[in-house]
Amino acid sequence: MESEPRAFSYLPEQRTLVTTVQDWRSAVSRFVAIRVSEDGSLTRTGSWQTVGYADQDVRSLPLRGDRVALVDDEVRVVRVG
Repeated sequence: MESEPRAFSYLPEQRTLVTTVQDWRSAVSRFVAIRVSEDGSLTRTGSWQTVGYADQDVRSLPLRGDRVALVDDEVRVVRVG
């Protein structure tokens, strides 16, 4: 589930991670891509709203290259590089 703190995807070649975050007030979740620079600083590089609601399983799954599958009520493939 998205509340699982270890549920994220990391793309080492792009130094980018994709995880879900939730606004508990509105029960809206988003996938967020974050780039990890060599000095350890973090920069948000992308954001996609999930289709479902907070109580559903949402996942990001790494694919080849700079693509990630965003899995919710539907599956979307996005480029994060």
